[in-house]
Amino acid sequence: MRPLQRISALILLSSVLAVSALHAVPEIFPLSEIKPGMKGTVYTVMRGSEVVPIETEILGVLEGGIAPGRHMIIGKLVDEKTELTGAVHGMSGSPLMIDGKLVGALSRRLMLFEKDGHCGFTPAEDMVDVSRRGHDDASGIRLPENSRFSMPLAVSGGANNWGVLEEKIKEWFPGAVPVAGGQAGKQSKELPPLEAGSPLAVVLMDGDITMAGTGTVTWVEGNQVVGFGHPMFGLGQIEFPIAPAEIITVLPSYMMPHKISNAGMINGTLDQDRLSAVSGRIGPIPDMATYRIRRRHNNESRPIWQGRMVKHHLIAPQLISVLASNAMMDEQDFSGEFTMRSKTTVKFAGYDDYVMEGVYSGSQMDRLLAIFDQLLPLMRIMGQFEQQLELESVFFDVETIESHNNWVITSLDTESDEVKVGEKLNLIVELRNDKGEAKQIRSFWNPPEELRGQRLTLECISGLNLNAMHQNSSAVLAGDDPAAALLQLKSRYLHDTIYIRGSMRSTALLKSGQLQSGLPHTVYSVARENPWPDTAQIAQRIVYAEERIELDGMVSGVKSKTVMVK
Repeated sequence: MRPLQRISALILLSSVLAVSALHAVPEIFPLSEIKPGMKGTVYTVMRGSEVVPIETEILGVLEGGIAPGRHMIIGKLVDEKTELTGAVHGMSGSPLMIDGKLVGALSRRLMLFEKDGHCGFTPAEDMVDVSRRGHDDASGIRLPENSRFSMPLAVSGGANNWGVLEEKIKEWFPGAVPVAGGQAGKQSKELPPLEAGSPLAVVLMDGDITMAGTGTVTWVEGNQVVGFGHPMFGLGQIEFPIAPAEIITVLPSYMMPHKISNAGMINGTLDQDRLSAVSGRIGPIPDMATYRIRRRHNNESRPIWQGRMVKHHLIAPQLISVLASNAMMDEQDFSGEFTMRSKTTVKFAGYDDYVMEGVYSGSQMDRLLAIFDQLLPLMRIMGQFEQQLELESVFFDVETIESHNNWVITSLDTESDEVKVGEKLNLIVELRNDKGEAKQIRSFWNPPEELRGQRLTLECISGLNLNAMHQNSSAVLAGDDPAAALLQLKSRYLHDTIYIRGSMRSTALLKSGQLQSGLPHTVYSVARENPWPDTAQIAQRIVYAEERIELDGMVSGVKSKTVMVK
């Protein structure tokens, strides 16, 4: 072989070996042999799907820099390709190679406003430990809000109400950097298969509304994929969908530089979410819950949004909140005044549907209150029974008009302060709306014989106020049974309805979370003088009759009056 041919062959062989190192678990470069001044190469994607080399210099090892006993390699990107951007969010997982051996994965931008390419690397040994975890290892950590790594988390589609969602995403997903993103999965083209250095998307929602966090693959061995060099959420064993991604561009910023990407078609499952890495497998995708948002505005139907979402009990509530925000704050149909009718239907495996209905009217702040009102009981029960409730579907049906109508109960009066058994007592309810219009409603009360000689409370109360009272007590009354708690939450009062009631105060015992009423007075006396374990006396109101009257808008307020029954 001629000298030139030998040189060409060696160059070709070196190229093949370098590429092969990126498609399997390469030999590990021992952490103990890392020295300041060493030169290495980081592999990542700056645009499209092409993995490119980034020249890197080793500065040293920060002992305990990630956690006690978990060291962090400190390096600096010295390549002209990153001269403007430095290390950016989305590069997490990009493998660092020295002499064909894997040193670790770029995992941390060291601080805000850093501008010289300094960054932290997770040692390869710690990532290998994650890749060897079995499916029976479910240990994990909940990440604090001040986690030092950051991951681009993109939401696209739907109402695209970014101003509302951006701060909430930071609150709901510690360590996440809210960014713009897309959904290449809806396009006809296919993205290249995952390899070391290529973008890896972890998909939380897929469909018309998408949410995905993007990092980088550190290595691929067979169908196993390892990447990020830090946790997604630190949940331990999980089942999240993964997909390839394409990078549109790298956005330079002293404060928050990051990659902008499109997530591709789901093609596998992330099953480990650990301190040093995430790990998953190409192949079957996890079972996901379904979502659907159906909307009407000013009596016209809008496109239906639907898709899939992860079921994890700690992540699903946040995703439901994102969906609710999209359902109720569509910027295309946003107006200063509104009246909204909404219905939230949630299905948990093995239980009857949970349904929450409401009517809301007012301005922008009232939209936020509508989301809060729809979600608070649901978030409470999902938090209380997080290990027992498996989400199957969540549907939102929302209808809005660009006007508001709010009624307030201003008075409740009777023609007399006493009433005889067998006679009718006329009630007069007056209301006024925010347009200055008045409304008068007449009703009547006919007390039963059992109330003779008693003082009876008549009240007119809105469904809005009743729900507030109900929510304040539901945490006590739900007990330990998800079915009972779901049944209790179904007893919602309508916000466009007034409830005219005749009631009396009474005493009940709350024992082991169960309410016991109608007991003899001697029982209450004994319980008061000699308290029983896990038992408390509470005041309750017994409602003897109730009339419901529906109005043409949202109503609030409470008015009451006491009468004597003769």
